[in-house]
Order: sequence, then structure tokens, then C-alpha cells
Amino acid sequence: MNIPLFIVILLAPLFLMSQSTKTFYEDGIKRGDSVFDASNSLAVLKYYHKNGGLQFEAFYDSSGALNDFYALDEKGDTTFQSQIPLLKKQQKKDLNHIQWRETDFFGLFYAIEHASSGEVYQDGDNVKLHYIGYFLDGSQFDNSYLTGKALALEIGGDGFLSSFYEGLKKFRIGEKGYLKIPPELGYGAIPYANIPPNSTLIYYLDLTVK
Repeated sequence: MNIPLFIVILLAPLFLMSQSTKTFYEDGIKRGDSVFDASNSLAVLKYYHKNGGLQFEAFYDSSGALNDFYALDEKGDTTFQSQIPLLKKQQKKDLNHIQWRETDFFGLFYAIEHASSGEVYQDGDNVKLHYIGYFLDGSQFDNSYLTGKALALEIGGDGFLSSFYEGLKKFRIGEKGYLKIPPELGYGAIPYANIPPNSTLIYYLDLTVK
């Protein structure tokens, strides 16, 4: 089953923080602790619920960014695998050709690749789009096309960066383009899912989705 990475980002912290079911750890690991495996330079956190037997394993690199995340049932069968290994296999994209335009939101830039005469997005609008998230080197950290499911959201709603919403309001219905979010308007110095600290994020946005 393919689940978009942003769903994992939202659900994983909720799972860890849940107080409704007590969490038990292997080998005496306590909540919030991690295990560093020197053989492959990965910090490994294993956690599971005694009730139901569902086990999760999360693998982090030395910067604290998530490298992989998956779930096993009580039989040891994988019930969920993150997109992260597949994302790393995607060919890097040359982003140097993009002609950026500055927004009124300090440090936020956008670029229109395919223009449209549609209406400009505003707060409260419901948007359906495909997107690809890139780092500055052209490698991917997220990709809705890999799941085959477009993202649906409300501009100004919960669950996304405010800078992402602000950037969307520079686009018209039916356009395609890019949005560049600096660390100060993104996740800053804190690693977030598979995004390392102090990362500039570039999103390719496809707003032609019906």
C-alpha cells in the first residue's frame, strides 16, 4: 500500500505521542531514546505496541533526518513502507534554469513554467495538485506522482507550512511552476522527517489536476 510521505509525517509523531495505549520498546529502550548503529551510520529507533503487536521501525541519518520508516504486523510482515528509498533512486533534476520571482513574503520565491488565465488562488480555496519536493541539488524528498494520488488541501488550513500556502497564492488555477522555500520559512535548524536541518525546499507544483 502506497501512502504519501506527508501522511507518514503527520501520523508518526501522533503515534509516538499517543497516551491511549502504552508503548513498549525492545531491549529496554525508553521513549525518545535512539540506538546508533556504527556499521551503517544510522540511528535506529524501534517501537511497538504490545496490544495488537504492530511494530514500527524508523531509521535516521547522522543529521537526524529520516532515512526510512516501516511497519510490521505481529507475523513480521511489512504493512507499510515509506517512499524514501524510492525517492533516492529518482534521477536528480537540474534546477539552475528556473527564473525566480520574489514574493512579498520575505525570502519566498516562485516561478511560473506553464501560465494559465484561471483565477488566482486565495485563502480558503480548495486546491488539488500534484507536486515534487526537491533539495537544491535536485534530489527528491517527496513526490505525489509516485503514489498516483493528487494532494487535496485548503489554502490557510492546517498541516502545511504557511510559506507553502503563501506561495500557492501566486499561482492561478491550471498553472505549473516552482516554489522555493528557504530554511527560515521551512523547518529551520530542526530535522523534519527525511528533510535535514537548514534545508532549502523547492516544490514543483502541477495545478492542472481536475
